[in-house]
Amino acid sequence: MPRCLLIALSVAFLTSGPLRGGELYYTGFENFTAGNDTVAGTDGWTGSTSHAGRQLSGVETEAEHLVLGIGKAAFVGGNNTNLPSTVSRTVNVRRAFNVDPLTQLDPVTGRSMEVMQFHVTLGIKDSTFTGFTTRRDNFEFAFYNSSLQLIGFIQFDNTTLDTQTQAPAQKIWRSSHNGTSLVKVDTGATYFYDVLMELEVRINFRTNRWTASLGGLDLFADQPFYTGPSAKTLGTIAAQMLIYNPTFAGTSLLPGDNYMLFDDFAVRLDPVPAPFFYTLGVSAAGAPQLTWLTEALYRYQLQYTDDISQPWKSDLPGSSSTAAITGQSALFTDPTAAGKAKRFYRVLRSMP
Repeated sequence: MPRCLLIALSVAFLTSGPLRGGELYYTGFENFTAGNDTVAGTDGWTGSTSHAGRQLSGVETEAEHLVLGIGKAAFVGGNNTNLPSTVSRTVNVRRAFNVDPLTQLDPVTGRSMEVMQFHVTLGIKDSTFTGFTTRRDNFEFAFYNSSLQLIGFIQFDNTTLDTQTQAPAQKIWRSSHNGTSLVKVDTGATYFYDVLMELEVRINFRTNRWTASLGGLDLFADQPFYTGPSAKTLGTIAAQMLIYNPTFAGTSLLPGDNYMLFDDFAVRLDPVPAPFFYTLGVSAAGAPQLTWLTEALYRYQLQYTDDISQPWKSDLPGSSSTAAITGQSALFTDPTAAGKAKRFYRVLRSMP
C-alpha cells in the first residue's frame, strides 16, 4: 500500500531501551514481520477485528519510514480507502497485561507495585489527501481494564482546526471522568508533525493519580486518573486511530492518510520509592534543611534521634504532612539541631 513516509528530520532523542526491575513488557518491534496488518497476531498483540486486512496498521522497516537509527517501528492509520459504516471508528492494536498492580508484589521488598510506568516514542504524519476537505483523524494511546473497558487515554488531536488559520491546532488531550462518562480535557500542550516524541505516563493505581510528559515536558501531573464505576486494573494498552467522519460523508467512513508511527513500547510496575534514612553532622549554629521524595496523597512523618540506640522522636513541629505532589518535598528546617554533634533522621510513609 503506497503511503507517505514520515519525514526523516535530524532528531536527537533518547529511548529507554528494554526495561529492567519491574518490567512487564518491552518491544522495539524488531521481531515483527514488516508489512501491513502484522502487529495483531505477533507477540501477544491483538487488534480491532473489523479492521483486519484493511491495511490500517502494521510494521515498517527503517528504509520505509526513513527515521534513521530506530530500526523497525509500528504504525496505525495511513490508508484513506473509504470504509463501510459497519466498521468501527476506532482502529486499534493493543497489548494485554491483565494485572492488578495492587496485588503484584516486589520480590525483594514485598511491597505492592502500585505504580505503572509506560513509555513509547511516537511520530505523527499529517494527511496529504485533499478533495472537498482534507481528511484527518485523531490518534491516542488508550488504557483499558481487564474487562476491556476504557479507563483512560491521551489523545493527539489532528481534526480540530485553528479558528484563524484553519490549520490543525495539534492539541493534546487527556481523559477525565465527569461522573457519567470519559471526556476530553485540554492539557494546554501541542505536538509537532514529522518528529519523534517520547511519551511517558505514570499511573499510581492506589491513589488513582496519573502524570504524563512529552519530550521531558509535563503534560499534566498528579491528576485523578479514573473515577468511574469500572474496575481500575491494568488490562490492555492500545495504540489507536479514531476515524473522523464529516457530517456530509453519508454512510461511509472516510479516514485520511495521516498516521502515527510508534516504537520502544515499554511497560513496567514499580513500588513507590522507599522512605529514607540518613545522618547529618551539625555545627553549633546549624539548622539543617532536609528534603525527600514524595508520592501525592501519602502521609510522611519525619523522625529524629541524637543516639541511634535511643527511641526515635516525632515531635518536630510541622514534621508530619500529607504530600500534595509527587516529586520533591518542600525543605524542612530543623532549628532544634543546633549544637548537636550529630543527628539521625528518617522518614516514615503511611498509605493514603
